[in-house]
Parts: sequence; structure tokens; C-alpha cells
Amino acid sequence: MLLRQYGVAYFFPGTPDGSPNRTAIDAVLPKLETHFQLLDRSVAKTGHLVGSSLTLADVNLGPILYYMSRLPESGAAFAPNAEQALSV
Repeated sequence: MLLRQYGVAYFFPGTPDGSPNRTAIDAVLPKLETHFQLLDRSVAKTGHLVGSSLTLADVNLGPILYYMSRLPESGAAFAPNAEQALSV
């Protein structure tokens, strides 16, 4: 949910001039790195979210991680874990 709120604030901001919704972005920033750390721990043992093989959960997460790695704040928080997370 947090990652969705963050992405929507950039891609579908709803602001009059179409610029990113800084209010929404700033609201989720304090929790962003914690979410990436949780994802990192989730895949640490097997490289997959559930079990030891590729599942729909992994496939679903791939595009989300791709776009998060391209946005300014999440890209910075994501960078230390990018190589491992993108290999999901």
C-alpha cells in the first residue's frame, strides 16, 4: 500500500500543474526505507518471496521494484539492495 501511494503521487499526482504530489510523497518517505529492508529480508534466504521457487508474488513485485528504483527518493533508498531485489 505504501509503495502504491508513493508511486501514485508521482505518476498520477492529481495536482493542478501535474507535478508530483509532494504532500503525499513526504508523508510516506519516513517509512520507505523500512519497507525496502523488509523486502530484502523476505528474499534473503531463497531469493524468492514465498518458498524456494518463482511464484506469482515474485512476478508481481518485479515491475513495482523497477519503477521504485527509477523514482528519486525510493531509488536512493533502494540502491543498496537493487541488484539482489531485481534478481527476484
